[in-house]
Amino acid sequence: MRLYDEENQWLENYSPRPKGEILIEENLFLNKVSIDVSIILPCYNVELYLVECLESLINQKTAYQFEIIAVNDGSTDATLNILIEYSQKCENLVIVDQENQGPAGARNIGMKMAKGQYLVFVDSDDFISENYIDVLTTAAKSVKASMAVCSYKTFRGNRILKECFISEGDFNKINGCPWAKIFDRSLFDHILYPENYWYEDSIIGLVKLQAKRIVFVPEAIYFYRSNKSGIVITSKRKPKALDTFYITDLVLETVKKMYGEDYIRSEDYKKTLVDQFFLNHQRLKYAPKKIRKLVFAFQSQFIIKEGQVENLADTRYGKALITSSFWQAEIAVKVFPLVKILRFVRTHMKYDIRKE
Repeated sequence: MRLYDEENQWLENYSPRPKGEILIEENLFLNKVSIDVSIILPCYNVELYLVECLESLINQKTAYQFEIIAVNDGSTDATLNILIEYSQKCENLVIVDQENQGPAGARNIGMKMAKGQYLVFVDSDDFISENYIDVLTTAAKSVKASMAVCSYKTFRGNRILKECFISEGDFNKINGCPWAKIFDRSLFDHILYPENYWYEDSIIGLVKLQAKRIVFVPEAIYFYRSNKSGIVITSKRKPKALDTFYITDLVLETVKKMYGEDYIRSEDYKKTLVDQFFLNHQRLKYAPKKIRKLVFAFQSQFIIKEGQVENLADTRYGKALITSSFWQAEIAVKVFPLVKILRFVRTHMKYDIRKE
């Protein structure tokens, strides 16, 4: 059950498919559990933001034992020097210095070294509230949950751009990023972030499927920095944005191995796929028309081939997929920014997040 013919030369010539994998046979972790929480912190050229992030990590108010595994991923600025300075005054800060392997490689090495029962991922240009570890760990432990998810705020400078509040049972609001969450380490026993891929965070949906119980924390205690030079924005104009399609195929193959083809054919998973296919189309909006049409055709064929598509027509893009209408799909992508602007106008709040 594949999305496309892997030997398709149009796609390969535009941007070759990476070789990273998700499933591994051996257990990922090298160390046994000896503390409560391991914070995995990939660091690459973040000298402008790292101090604020580290201060938020080392000043956690909690009785839980935690470590910070900071992976310097081949930084060429002062990132490593800042980490070394902080390690001299913070004994639970562990530094890994490696050649650049990308976010996936950095997170993987951090996980392998982890000693915590729970894993927390923090982006090194973000920061967390002082009760982050305590609130999420307590929430997970109290009901023996495999995951805890919290609300978060997106900011730029001192201004809030967006607030995403989550409440009990809001499964559709769980984003595909590893931050604003805590995971029982068992969820990653045999799962890696696929190295050499962009959009490696796509595995979080797969991790979520394994969680026997997820608890929701309504407090907005994670602060995500909107970075105009970040990969989310800059990647759209590069051929490697095609990785969004490749990694969707890789995740599908992994889901098939873990849960079987019947699960992929389920209505719930098909709706998840429609959302992912729409995201793929968005990420490829600046790709050549030939590439966009190819990717859409493969995605449409996959949805139609599996049958029972009637309930997928409740969105403009869903209708485009089941009718194989490339132009309708293009329109859906083009009008989406207008929808986001309307949401932004309704929720925009102008205040200093550090004065809360």
